[in-house]
Amino acid sequence: MNLKATLKCLLVPVLASFVFVGCCTTHNKTAQWEYTAVDYGNADIANVDAALNNSAKEGWTLVAAVPIKSPNGEDEIRYILKRPKH
Repeated sequence: MNLKATLKCLLVPVLASFVFVGCCTTHNKTAQWEYTAVDYGNADIANVDAALNNSAKEGWTLVAAVPIKSPNGEDEIRYILKRPKH
């Protein structure tokens, strides 16, 4: 299985759970968020997992993973993360 297919298989359940959890939690209307977009190029899934886990330790939550074309035309995934502003 190639990287793109592996990411799709892993990301669909993750994104579905984020939607479900987001619908079932209380929302603080005064919450302020900061966002960042991260591209890991064609890194293997183990490196992406490690990087995302590292971001989670810093308070970031994955909110989306979007397929993009890199400047050199390769298929990549852009990860959108958010965390509360301090």
